[in-house]
Amino acid sequence: MHTRMPVAPVICLLLLFSGCSRDDRIMTGELEPILIFESNSEDENYSFTAARNIALDSAGNLYIFDYLDNTIKKYDRNGNHAVTFGSRGEGPGQFSHLMEIRVFGNVLLALDSVGTLVFSLDGNFVEKTPFEEEIVCGFPQIYADGRFVGELYSQSELTKSLTLRGPRGGELDKLAEYDLREFFPELEKGKDFFLQDYQARFYLYSFCEDGSVIWASSDECKVYSYRNGSSINLIAQDYTPLPIPADQAAEMEKSAERAGQNPMLHMYVPRSYQIVQHLLAAPDGDILVYVMSAEKTGFLVYTSGGKLKGHYSVNADFDMTRVKTQIFDNVIYYVVPGRNSVRIFSSRLIDGV
Repeated sequence: MHTRMPVAPVICLLLLFSGCSRDDRIMTGELEPILIFESNSEDENYSFTAARNIALDSAGNLYIFDYLDNTIKKYDRNGNHAVTFGSRGEGPGQFSHLMEIRVFGNVLLALDSVGTLVFSLDGNFVEKTPFEEEIVCGFPQIYADGRFVGELYSQSELTKSLTLRGPRGGELDKLAEYDLREFFPELEKGKDFFLQDYQARFYLYSFCEDGSVIWASSDECKVYSYRNGSSINLIAQDYTPLPIPADQAAEMEKSAERAGQNPMLHMYVPRSYQIVQHLLAAPDGDILVYVMSAEKTGFLVYTSGGKLKGHYSVNADFDMTRVKTQIFDNVIYYVVPGRNSVRIFSSRLIDGV
């Protein structure tokens, strides 16, 4: 049975003032995510093959996309199904590989591997901007003007890069890049491979309201702001990685051995968790960095200029390393995928932080 979405989740936050001035105070608190949506595999209107992330419109309607099924489902603010649109194919309103959705004003942009599609909020197809060639990025994000940013593998060069692309798919800039052999030394150029690398280095990124991009690498707490062709370092914290428990590492070693029986599949076995897990740009310009470290674990809140404002721990019944986070208005949304299911939680930051 699906869970209806409340109008406004209520979160109790503890404010600590340590004798600082009002402008310099550091606010802290605990976020307790509230379940606002749960799928139901017995009802096709609430069933998902592989839900990835969500979009919201100004009326509070929820849009969830299924990247394997290539469909988008819309629900009203109470969780009632409104419409399902999209399908696999090459015709109007169809997708080859749906990667991202986002609402801007009265339209929904759907980023597909072969172009960007525009829909009305009722699910009616409006137009498509085709790409010059097919592009498949990992967890891309799209902006209102059609630019998008995402991770991209190069089979020929054995690299992973953070790429910024224009409305027709052409690369505008490469924000960061590393050699895959840093984590997968057995890879060879010219040979096919498939990676199981959720714990290897990954990039985090988010468009800001002004069209600039903030980005970070998962293995160090350094956040950069990209604008007009260059990146500047906004945030730099020296945190100690948390080691992965021995029993979990042993299970990963076994999985790597099984993966190694398939010459195309390569698995990276880490010794510690990645420090940065989530990076969000709030509408007011604040930057939220979710870190896991020996010193702190939770969301760190910074101003757009990189000044620390607060710290929030998250009290949740799900694994923060396995969720997709997004922020709309002053609310964080957590998309928790499961096998043929999805749960969505939300928690509200305190106003003014």
